[in-house]
Amino acid sequence: MKSWKVIAGVAVVGGLTVATVALMSAGRNRNLTAEFADLTAEIEAVHDAFARAAHSDPGGVAPGRDPRLKVLHRMDRLADAAAGRPEGAYIASETFAWSYMLDLDLEHLPDRFARLTEHYADSSEITAPLEVLPDVAISSGKPDAWIRLLEAFLERTKNPSARLAAWYAKGQIQMQTGAQEAAKVTFEHLVAAEPDSDSAEFARRAIFEIDHLQVGKVAPDFTARTLDGDEVSLESLRGNVVLLDFWATWCPSCISEIPRLKEISAKLDGKPFRVLAVSLDDTRSSLTMLLNALDPPGIQTWDEAGRKNPVALMYNAQVLPTWYLIDADGVIRARDPFGDKLLPAIRALLPPAGADAGQIGRDANAG
Repeated sequence: MKSWKVIAGVAVVGGLTVATVALMSAGRNRNLTAEFADLTAEIEAVHDAFARAAHSDPGGVAPGRDPRLKVLHRMDRLADAAAGRPEGAYIASETFAWSYMLDLDLEHLPDRFARLTEHYADSSEITAPLEVLPDVAISSGKPDAWIRLLEAFLERTKNPSARLAAWYAKGQIQMQTGAQEAAKVTFEHLVAAEPDSDSAEFARRAIFEIDHLQVGKVAPDFTARTLDGDEVSLESLRGNVVLLDFWATWCPSCISEIPRLKEISAKLDGKPFRVLAVSLDDTRSSLTMLLNALDPPGIQTWDEAGRKNPVALMYNAQVLPTWYLIDADGVIRARDPFGDKLLPAIRALLPPAGADAGQIGRDANAG
């Protein structure tokens, strides 16, 4: 499940109480925040029951009959009723959040975002939806429509933080849809507007990624320190196909890939292939414990900066795991070839038996 806020497990509640129904029909002075809290408790309970039922009978819920939908739609109605009121921004933002977190009724997410931008363009509550908008836009399959919503929002809002978040979200959407030059213009606009902001720093990293970290570019060199205290540079591994793996022990997806990496490394034993792992763990001890337990392959590096590991910052590794597959000449050949894509991608870069690894890289560059 997506992480915005943690959904707590609560006891199953059977429908709205008479008191809640009365609140729904009350007049102007009703406490909308308390009413929304009741709906939040109910959707938590319904989700908990839904998850248990889906686990025991995956095909048991008919399409369109998801019991969580009724609660979400009541949230929508309450958000409409609260439009323009002080508590309305919170209610509208949280309604958007529940839809996003539960992957529920996503076709109406644009309407929920439009409600936020129309009534609360300057509210601080809009920041959280803006942060997840790139994921929303890409998964929707309609990124251009979301960019138009962002542009309309930028014309309305005077909130400096919201403006920066909107510009950054727009650039991320453009970047992830392959509109690299448009994304670069967007990020450069952000940097020029607020050069000392955190958003500008993120934008600078994105610009570096556009300029230097695309497939076909030579991977920027760096030097990292292994747990034994030795230094290793990317340049020193030339002649090998390298999987540059940014990961951490607190990343479940990273851990789940370890058996695959071990299997692939065993299959390619004796071949010019190396895993160069860059850990973003905050403490050396947590990393050491997992390495001893699971024995992942490759050269393991760590920096006391933890999540601000300078190599991870250079490679703009904001989501873990992040993988770069680099050929024998140091050229980036794939980004995030997860799962079953990895072994064929590596084998395509390896020299045939008896061939010179560097020549294979030169042939790939020529092609």
